[in-house]
This record gives sequence, structure tokens and C-alpha cells, in this order.
Amino acid sequence: MFAHYTGGGRSSYHPKMMLKVILYGYSQKVYSCRGIEKLLDGTKIEADANKYSFVWKKSTLRFEEKLKEKVQETLAHIHTLTQQEAGEYAAAESDELPAKLEAAAVVLEETVERLTERIAEANGSEERKDLRKQRSALKQPLKQIREDFLPRFAKYEQQKACFGDHFVLQPSSATYRYALLHSTY
Repeated sequence: MFAHYTGGGRSSYHPKMMLKVILYGYSQKVYSCRGIEKLLDGTKIEADANKYSFVWKKSTLRFEEKLKEKVQETLAHIHTLTQQEAGEYAAAESDELPAKLEAAAVVLEETVERLTERIAEANGSEERKDLRKQRSALKQPLKQIREDFLPRFAKYEQQKACFGDHFVLQPSSATYRYALLHSTY
């Protein structure tokens, strides 16, 4: 196969690395190549499985700050999409973000439901196409709120509740269970 390839283009990735990427995508329930690309494109992956499940306070706080910045951007984007009646968009305080996200998700769900009803009632194909496009633009941030932002806020709150000085062994880790079993923790 390689004898017939003339070369050119971008240099290839090692097959082991590609297998790791594919397996990671499958473990996240993403099966299409484009979906895996979106999952990995420009993002840093927070490890869930590790030999030792240490949680560093500084890292958690840094990840949480990045999440808050991304949430503020998403809320501003949602505001422009839905043109909420509140007028000007005001950035939320850090401690208000989960509640504000939940409220935005409810507004988005209601708007998506109304658009779905309008699609069913629409007569022309162009009108349905435009409505579907609007609905799709709202579904993406809704999915991001429900499946990414809110679970990560909950995870960070749980980790922050466990902090001592610098790090904590997570109760779900095998190391923690071993330490409890052998009373070395």
C-alpha cells in the first residue's frame, strides 16, 4: 500500500496515537470521525480515569474559572439568539452562574418547543427550513448547558467541598478504597 502512495500533504500520525483517539471517542459515546474531531479540536481533556485520582485545588479552581468564562460567553450568545425581554445582557456573578444557566436552559427549551410546533404548522418548505435552522441554533447551546456546563459545575463543587490544603484522594478512586481497607490514609 505504501509503495503506491506518492506522498505529499500533511505528515501522518502514528497508528497507535490514532487508535487512542478513536478509542477515546468511542469511550465518550462519539462514533463519527467529525464528532471525534469536534471533541478533540482545540480542547484540553480533563482526565477522569487515572491510576491515582488526585484532585489539585489549584487545577480545579483554574478549570472552574475557564468554565465560568465559557459560560458567560454562552449566556451572551443565548441572549442574542433569544433576544430576551430583559434588554441589555448583564454578566452574572460567579455564584449565580449555575442558577442562571438553569434559567437559560428553561428559556431555550420553551423556545425550541415553540419552534417545533411552528414547524409542524408551517406550510412552505422554505419556512420549515428557516424554522429548523433557528431551532438547531438554539439546541446546540442547550445541549452544552445540560451535558457539559451543569455537570462540570457540580463536579467542581464536589471537589472544592473536599479540599484540605492542596489535594484530595477522591472517594471513588481505587487508591482511596485501598487506603481505607488498609487504614493507611
